[in-house]
Amino acid sequence: MDKHVFEETFTEIKSGAADLFRENFKDAAKEALEDIRGFIEASKTKLQKWVGELANGEIDEDLFKQLIKSRQDLLTMKLLTHKGLTQIKIDRFQNGLKDLVVNKLLDKFLPG
Repeated sequence: MDKHVFEETFTEIKSGAADLFRENFKDAAKEALEDIRGFIEASKTKLQKWVGELANGEIDEDLFKQLIKSRQDLLTMKLLTHKGLTQIKIDRFQNGLKDLVVNKLLDKFLPG
């Protein structure tokens, strides 16, 4: 796995996550956005490991998606602590974030 390509892709994911957050939580507190950014940054090592395993054939695409979902569940708990964030909005954001992460990483590291 090319670390430079991973870093570029990770930067795209962070930017896309911020855009998704703004779309779904227009009136949310700035602290919630900072929590999202921190959570994504904290997930970087795991994402890098899982992408490497996927690229090397050690895990399949379904397991990769399950691993992403497991991180998503942790994010739900974190977001629920912020006032004004409804479960419906959180679910919409999470589904968009999961799709963003999975699609970006699969497109870059699992061609075809």
